[in-house]
Amino acid sequence: MSLNNLKLTLPAFNCLQQLIANHAVKRTTIPTIISNIRVMSINENQRWELQKFADDSVHVKILQLFMSLSTPHYFPWGEQSIGDVFCVCFALSEHKSIIVRNTAKAIVQQVITLLFQQVITEKSGTFID
Repeated sequence: MSLNNLKLTLPAFNCLQQLIANHAVKRTTIPTIISNIRVMSINENQRWELQKFADDSVHVKILQLFMSLSTPHYFPWGEQSIGDVFCVCFALSEHKSIIVRNTAKAIVQQVITLLFQQVITEKSGTFID
């Protein structure tokens, strides 16, 4: 799927977000979902496709999806997935819309918080499930 087709992209993200919110997505598929979003966000010249959308709805949907995944139920994702989320969020943290910028920054903070919680949990020998 390409991010170029807005009529398909938004409903697809809505469906995926609903599946995630209802815990209908296996944890093992989360790295694939995150990776695909990052791949769709970059064109063949390694330029961010995200920035070309005049309509912020795609950016907001991507960030809402990441926020839904930034919960103890779906975390940890793995190093590559964390890097992918950071790449997309850092790209959107320079967006023209203050809502997109602040949401991207909030997701980065949430992921960092989850990482620290994971370290504390692993060190104490208890696991969040």
